[in-house]
Amino acid sequence: QIRGISTISGVSTPLFVVDGVPFEGSLNALNPSEIVNITILKDATAASIYGSRSANGVIVISTRNGSVGPTKVTYNGSMLLTPLPDSDYQNRMSSSEFVDFQKTLFNLSPGTTQAGLYVNEVRQLLFDRKNGIIKSDEELETKLNVYRNRDSKDQTIKEFLRTRQITHQHNISFYGGTEQYKYALSFNYLQNLPYERIQSNDRVGFNLKNTFNLYKWLRADVGILGSRTKADNFTGFSGMSIYGGSKASYLVYKDEAGNPVPWYQLKSQAEIDRLKSLNLMDESYYPIDELRKVRQISEDNYLKMNLNFIIRFSKELAFD
Repeated sequence: QIRGISTISGVSTPLFVVDGVPFEGSLNALNPSEIVNITILKDATAASIYGSRSANGVIVISTRNGSVGPTKVTYNGSMLLTPLPDSDYQNRMSSSEFVDFQKTLFNLSPGTTQAGLYVNEVRQLLFDRKNGIIKSDEELETKLNVYRNRDSKDQTIKEFLRTRQITHQHNISFYGGTEQYKYALSFNYLQNLPYERIQSNDRVGFNLKNTFNLYKWLRADVGILGSRTKADNFTGFSGMSIYGGSKASYLVYKDEAGNPVPWYQLKSQAEIDRLKSLNLMDESYYPIDELRKVRQISEDNYLKMNLNFIIRFSKELAFD
């Protein structure tokens, strides 16, 4: 926002003007290395130039023009590496501490179970000891130690995440010309690889500007600007949400033999098996398999072509 709220329910974003022409596309279509000037207009002067569309202010962006001289080639690139956030600072309970915490809660108020509904694995072991299925405290502790010694953090990173987020972009430009003809051509590529392992976002863009000095009193500008943005993401399971601590840390994705381990939502395994025996849908939930079950692909294509004539009547007066 440049001028504050001017309407309750309407658009409050400013008007963008790129190389003298109102810009309707996404700013992602612009090559950042080709921008040479940005001017912000927020007073009445903007209205005198751009009319009512400037009510929320105007951002004027100028990109590189050609120049007199031999062809010049420039390249610049950048890479940004953002390491996976360290979750230790949150000081969450370890798996062992969480098991002990569950034992404390169970001893205070064990509650009841309901047939067909899932019960947390540790809590189920505590119920089994209470009901005599597990015969001794030593046997109970042996079974609880399996969960105490598990930590899903390393598995989460290995199966779902990158250890760093990577953003890299590359820009190459060609420009030059003569007094009669000037040109500027640029290409831009940007890729973003987020923490989620099989997700990516790509953008390819280009900008071509031609200036023809046909006569002393007539100039023609011909330009074309385009971009293509694509996001390809598998989103059936979010490793970052688990890495952030939304599930018990002893819930793993694979057992010691490397076989996928199911997670439970509402129904117990016995209830899932009962429904399967009735030829109903198998509701087993394996995070390893869920990841690729949802794929979201989005594409955005933008193309702007501009033809501009400037007729100069005198040094002080021109028609554009």
